[in-house]
Amino acid sequence: MRLHSILIFNLVFLNFFRFYPYKIQILIYLNLMVCMYLITINVDSNYRQNEIFHGNRKYFREL
Repeated sequence: MRLHSILIFNLVFLNFFRFYPYKIQILIYLNLMVCMYLITINVDSNYRQNEIFHGNRKYFREL
């Protein structure tokens, strides 16, 4: 999934935070938070759909 690759890309960038100016650090951090939020929404919506369609068999659909 594209979001996961973006997230990994951001995590790699976190290692180089000390080399960036303060404003760019904030932008990268906000971008990271948005990616985490979108992944959480996607997982949660898949989980809810499976809960509705499959009753008590709770499992995550492949992302």
